[in-house]
Amino acid sequence: MRRLSGLLLVIGTLTGCAGGPSGSPWLIERISSSPSTCAPLTHDQELAINLSQEMFEGGRLHAALANLERLPGDLPEARLRKARILRLLGRSEAQGLYRGLLGSCLTAEAHHGLGQLAASARRYDEALEHLRGAVSLVPTDDAMRNDLGVVYLNLRQLPEAHFELVTALELNERDNRAAENLLTLLLYQNRWPQASELVSRRKLTPAQFREAEQRALRLREEDAPGAAKGPTTVAPVKPATAMAPAPVAVPSRAVANAEAPRPSVVRVAQPSSAALPPARSGVQQVQSAPVRQVVPITGIE
Repeated sequence: MRRLSGLLLVIGTLTGCAGGPSGSPWLIERISSSPSTCAPLTHDQELAINLSQEMFEGGRLHAALANLERLPGDLPEARLRKARILRLLGRSEAQGLYRGLLGSCLTAEAHHGLGQLAASARRYDEALEHLRGAVSLVPTDDAMRNDLGVVYLNLRQLPEAHFELVTALELNERDNRAAENLLTLLLYQNRWPQASELVSRRKLTPAQFREAEQRALRLREEDAPGAAKGPTTVAPVKPATAMAPAPVAVPSRAVANAEAPRPSVVRVAQPSSAALPPARSGVQQVQSAPVRQVVPITGIE
């Protein structure tokens, strides 16, 4: 089953271990003991989870949740999927389900979900703790690295945000989510030549460029003295099973006018959902978190 979204994380266990040597955000230090391995799913459990996944991908969240209710309540995979659906439905029960998975075989995914919930509520310090905890367990998960980068951006820790977004981009080159968030960061920093190169290399659409430009403008507006701190949207987290968008013409706006940002109106959006992976036996990897609101987490709808 595919690895298991938004901000996007055992708290006491990971607090002192998520950072790298000397507290470096560029070096993730693995904790000494990894989570246990999930028990293999039975054939009937896999069928129920796959059916729920199909309904989820079709936008039938309530039906997907109903199918998960057929499974044992203590099954980690079922609890994680329920938590994700409830998070997307805006239900408070999601947090309890995520916390119940801390210390289980899906600890990383639990931290990721808690991080997404915290980021959606603009509790960025809390989100940072959870997401760094998740990344310390699964450092190659592109969705987790993307969401961590988004939280860093909302905290205006720009070098760290750039590092995490580039890492996410290189880990999964088929998904443009990290590219859109990285474009927002580059435009926010007025690094137009690099932004133009990114648009060309990733074949981002004019619409994607405009949305990133609007998010960057919103970030600058929040930085202004006396500005109201409203949420800043980010590129939505797309299902890990989604294919990369078809190549399109490079927007001319990305290449021209490289010296100054253009004014635009920012629209606040809710983070989008990360698709739940198909059933599989064994350990799972882990995806809106939004943010000031963040720059995604569709990681962390």
